[in-house]
Amino acid sequence: MFKNFFTNKIASLSNNPEISALKNISSNDKNNENYFINLKKGLLYLKRFSSGPNINNDDLKEALYCFMEANKLKKNKAEPYFYLSYISYIAENIEVAQKYADIASMINPELPDLRELQKKIITKSGVKNG
Repeated sequence: MFKNFFTNKIASLSNNPEISALKNISSNDKNNENYFINLKKGLLYLKRFSSGPNINNDDLKEALYCFMEANKLKKNKAEPYFYLSYISYIAENIEVAQKYADIASMINPELPDLRELQKKIITKSGVKNG
């Protein structure tokens, strides 16, 4: 159910003009280049994780690493925070998922699907705490 939502999210962000524009960056700007590489690699690992018939936690760990690296390079971008929130949600680390979702929301409250992820986090938080 949420896996399908996420698969659609990967497709929509892969076509995001901001991410597409990163393809045209100067190779002199290594931070931008490395940010883009880590973001794309993270998306690929998440796509593999979400599309396979079996859950592969190694893909999820690799995605986590890539998004953390992207986040280190560009703390002012909402996308890595969104994906870190999503991975934390999957791992049922709801407090961390909420923290990353809140940061993503502060940076870009209009990020596609962020509100839906936040609703799912709140619902899961209520179930765990209630």
